[in-house]
Amino acid sequence: MEEFRIRCKVNDASGRLAKVAIGVDQFTVEQIWNWIATNKYAFYTEENGIKAPVKHVQKGRRKYITTAPDGITENNLAELQICKVNMGSR
Repeated sequence: MEEFRIRCKVNDASGRLAKVAIGVDQFTVEQIWNWIATNKYAFYTEENGIKAPVKHVQKGRRKYITTAPDGITENNLAELQICKVNMGSR
């Protein structure tokens, strides 16, 4: 399975994760969630050479993506930098 690094994030007006960037393209949380759920692609974050796999979670009708707590933070996605505005989107 192909694996991609998530390098930055876009939050919605409420401060919740709305999109993530892989390369110069942005993808919605739902797109990433669906690709993980169907085993099409795998995703990770990386800090100091340490990978944190991204997993999908569903609570009711809401779909989330997260990483397992690694002793540094509960969810490495929350620690990602905000994406620059001039990036592409899908």
